[in-house]
Amino acid sequence: MVLLLCLVPGLSPRAEHSANLRPRPELLVRADWLAENLEWPRLRVVDLRAPRQFDKGHIPGAVNMPVTRLRTTRDGIPGMLPPLEQVQAAFRRAGIRGDSIVVGYGNGNGLHAARLFWALERMGHQGGRVLDGGWPGWLGEGRPLSRGAAAVEPSALVLTPRPERVADLAWMRAHLQDGKTAIVDARSPEEYDGRARYARRAGHIPGARLFHWTRHIDPARPPHLRPLAGLGQAYRELGLVPAQEIVVYCQSLMRASHSYFVLRMLGYPHVRGYDGSWAEWGNRTDTPVATGTE
Repeated sequence: MVLLLCLVPGLSPRAEHSANLRPRPELLVRADWLAENLEWPRLRVVDLRAPRQFDKGHIPGAVNMPVTRLRTTRDGIPGMLPPLEQVQAAFRRAGIRGDSIVVGYGNGNGLHAARLFWALERMGHQGGRVLDGGWPGWLGEGRPLSRGAAAVEPSALVLTPRPERVADLAWMRAHLQDGKTAIVDARSPEEYDGRARYARRAGHIPGARLFHWTRHIDPARPPHLRPLAGLGQAYRELGLVPAQEIVVYCQSLMRASHSYFVLRMLGYPHVRGYDGSWAEWGNRTDTPVATGTE
């Protein structure tokens, strides 16, 4: 896939790239900030773990919304985002309002919280945040915890989906060869080059660039994210340009939700998640597949 970058006279490619990005570091919430603002009326903390884990202990004031409510099987494709009505109902039960700042957390390295972030943006809500370090980080810092569910008043939230935050099969086909779209594969190198197969066919979408989502994690402080500057440099080296449409995918848009979140935090404005991901693309016989490295 050929990328064209028009440079402003006097600016290096790196300076041109940085000039068009407006990073949003506030999207990643630190545990100390959250601990100090737990009583803020606009704040809604969402625990995306299973109910049995939530019951054993959670961040004070958090509401339990298992990540399974943000995943379903549609047209035989697992892991898809449920229909608008179901997602809206889940957000309403969690007490999410239109002006809420929604801080998500779960186990692992932030995958579930990133999934919530993408779902919020996909459905038109701009208040999504991710807790850096998630539940393991909160516990590791000796932060307070609660047991038992807090009373939550359901909201009357009305969502307006944003189609520019999602890609379906038709959109992917239409933009595969347009020279203006960058596709980022968040899976492992083994899945990308075809050595590991988790669908009918192995490999990757032609033209996709490999960026394994685990590269977001700071090896010195797992499960916290790497510093913003390091993440920005890594994606610049991938050749992404702010003006491009960027589409992220994995097996079922869980790992790629992490990529979506990081790219949005870095300030990339035009980012989409391919909802069907490899579970759709790799299980069809009429979609092109590439193997090896590009």
